[in-house]
Amino acid sequence: MKTLYFLLTTILVYSCANPQKLLEKGKPDKALEISLRRLERGKPNDKAFENFRQSAQAVAARDRRLLNDWVASSTPELWPRIFELTQQIGQRQNRMAAVQEKLKNRGYGLQADTIPIRFLAEEAREKSAIYYYALAQEYVPAARSGNRPAARQAYGFLDSCYHYFPGFRQSLALQQEMRRLGTTHILLRPAKGPKSYFQEDEMMSRLLSGLNFPVQSGWQAIHLSPPEGQEIHLDLEIYFDLLYVSPDGQDVSTCCATAEVENGYTIRKEWSPQDSAYVEVKEIQYLQVSATVTTTAQYKDAGARLQLQLIDRASGQQSFQAQLYGEDSWSNEFTTYSGDYRALTGQCPSTGGSCWMFPSDWDMLTDAVDEVRWRLRRRLQMAFD
Repeated sequence: MKTLYFLLTTILVYSCANPQKLLEKGKPDKALEISLRRLERGKPNDKAFENFRQSAQAVAARDRRLLNDWVASSTPELWPRIFELTQQIGQRQNRMAAVQEKLKNRGYGLQADTIPIRFLAEEAREKSAIYYYALAQEYVPAARSGNRPAARQAYGFLDSCYHYFPGFRQSLALQQEMRRLGTTHILLRPAKGPKSYFQEDEMMSRLLSGLNFPVQSGWQAIHLSPPEGQEIHLDLEIYFDLLYVSPDGQDVSTCCATAEVENGYTIRKEWSPQDSAYVEVKEIQYLQVSATVTTTAQYKDAGARLQLQLIDRASGQQSFQAQLYGEDSWSNEFTTYSGDYRALTGQCPSTGGSCWMFPSDWDMLTDAVDEVRWRLRRRLQMAFD
C-alpha cells in the first residue's frame, strides 16, 4: 500500500512539474518558470531547450495579443494595466537573457521569443499619469469648495499619478493642497464635568502632559489650542465624570487551632519476666495546646473615568461619545499569632509578613489617570470622522 501511495505521489508531482503537460493545460507561465529553473540548475539538453522555447513562445504570444488589444481599444483606464504588464514582461525577459548568457558561456545557443517594450512602457507610464491626473481634476473643484471627502479622493488619484510620473504637471503641489483641504481639524477642549472632584484640575493637567500636539493620524489633526489661520471642524470635549480614591481598607479575621503535643515523659520501673528483672519504661506525656492566628488584609483602590464627546461645529450635533477608564489597586496581607506556636498547623497557618503604610491618595489617583492617558493616546490615533 505504501509503495502504491509513493508511486501515485511521484506521478502526480512529476506531472505537475512537467512543462509539456503544463502547456497542454494552458499554464504557460508555470511551464516557463520550471523550464528556466531547470536550465539554471540542471544540465541542459534538447528536451529542456525545447520546453523553454515552447513555453517562452506561448507566454510571449499571449502577452503580445493582450498588449495589441488594449492599445487598440484606446481606453484610458487600460494604460495602467498596460504599464504593469510591460514591467512584468521586462522582468521576465531580463531573467531569460541572464539564462541565455549563462548557457552561451558554456557553449550552448538558446533563442527565445521576446517583445520590444521599451517605448510602449514609456508611453504607458505617461498616459497612466495623465489618466489619474484627469480623475483627480474631477474632484478638485468640490475639494476647494470645502468637501473634504472629495479632497481625499483627489489626493489618492494624485498619489497614483505620482507613482507613474513624479512631478507630472505640478501634481505634487496639487497633492499637498488636497492633503490640506482633506484634513479634518479637531480641537481638544478640556471641560468641567457635572460634579467637582478632588484635585480635578491637577489630574486634567497630568492627563494632557504626556501628549504631543497636534496629534496627526490619517486624515485628522487634533489640536490642543486653535491653530493660526486654520478652520476647526470638530470639537472633542473631554472631562472627568469620576475621580475617586477609596478609604484605607482593612479586614481582620481570626482562626483558632488546638493540638495535642508531646510534653516530656516519666520513667517507671516494671517487672520483665523475659529479663527476670525490673526495667525502666518511658511514658510520653501529652499536653493540649492552642493558638490564635490573626490575618489582616489591607487594601485601597482608585479610579478615573474620562468622558469624550465629539461635536460638529457646523451643525452643533454630537457625532461620537466614549468613555475611557483607568484604575489602580493596592493590597497587603500579613498574619500574627498568639498562644502556643506548636498548635499552628495547615488548618491555621501563620504566613508572617508585616503591616505596611497605605499609599497616598495622590499616588493612587495619578496612577489611575496615567492609565487613562495611555488609553486616550491610543484613541486619538484613531479616526473620528
